[in-house]
Amino acid sequence: MKEPTGYWTFYCNPKRWYIDDFIRSGETEDTFSVSDFHRNYFKEGQFGVIRVGRDKRTLKELAGRNRLQSGVYAIVEILGEPKLMKSTKKGYWAEESDGDKEKYRVPIRYVKTLLDNPVLLEELDLPADAYDQHLVRGQQASTMPLNPLTFHTIIDLIGGYETISLLEKDTLPGEFALDEVILEGAKKHVTVNAYERNPLARKRCLDHYGYNCTVCDFNFYEVYGDIGKDFIHVHHLTELSSIGEEYKVDPIKDLRPVCPNCHAMLHRRKPAYGIEELRGMVK
Repeated sequence: MKEPTGYWTFYCNPKRWYIDDFIRSGETEDTFSVSDFHRNYFKEGQFGVIRVGRDKRTLKELAGRNRLQSGVYAIVEILGEPKLMKSTKKGYWAEESDGDKEKYRVPIRYVKTLLDNPVLLEELDLPADAYDQHLVRGQQASTMPLNPLTFHTIIDLIGGYETISLLEKDTLPGEFALDEVILEGAKKHVTVNAYERNPLARKRCLDHYGYNCTVCDFNFYEVYGDIGKDFIHVHHLTELSSIGEEYKVDPIKDLRPVCPNCHAMLHRRKPAYGIEELRGMVK
C-alpha cells in the first residue's frame, strides 16, 4: 500500500455519480466512499482532490450535459473519520441503489470547485518530485494517498491558497487562541493574522519545515508524546503593513513553525522580531 501522506486522491466515475450535477447544485458537503485499506488513515483537517477519469456516459446518459475531460474537478477538506454508512445524498446517482450500499464513507467539504476550469490531466506538467502516477494515470480504487507536492502544485495552478473557501475555526490543529497570552504576569494581546490561520498554507509550511520551533527547536511530540503530535504554531514573517492587494502568501518563503512561547515573544514588539533576531536572545 502506498504510504499515507495526509492528502488524498478521490476517484470519481461520472457514469455512476453525477459530479457535474452536484457541483452545479451549490451543495458543499458530502461523503465519499474510501478504500478499506485506507479507512484508518483519514483525519479531520486533511485535504484532497476529486479526480475524474474518462467520462463514458452515453449521449442518453449525458442528457445535454457536457462530457467531462479527465482532470481534477474539486479541492476538498476532510471533516472527520470514515464511518460505515449509506450515501447521504440522493439525486446524483445513476443508480440510486449504489448510494444505498453501506460502505466506509468519509465526510468531506468542497472548498473549491473547478467544473468550468478543471485541471486537465493531459495538460498537467509536473516536475519529477511532484509527479503522482496514481493521480495522472488513474487507479482501480476509491481513494489513494496523494503526493503533497502534487497537491500544492495544483493549488498554485488554480490561483493559490487565498482562493480556497475555508470555514473559519476558533483554533486550528496545533494552535490555541493567542488573543490573550500571559507574559510575566500581564496580559499581552497578540494578533494572529489570516495568513497564519489558513489551514492549507499552514499545512504546506509544516510539510516543508516540520514541527520543530524554528526559534528554539522545541518539539512537542518529543517532550509530551502523542498529545503533542502535530502541535505547533505558524508565524507569518511579512509585516501586514507591507502587504498589497495583490499579495499571495508563499508558505515556504513567508511562514515558519514556532512554539507558542516563541510566537508570543516574536510579537512582543511592533514590528515583530525576526526569527534570527529572537533566536539570538534564547539562553
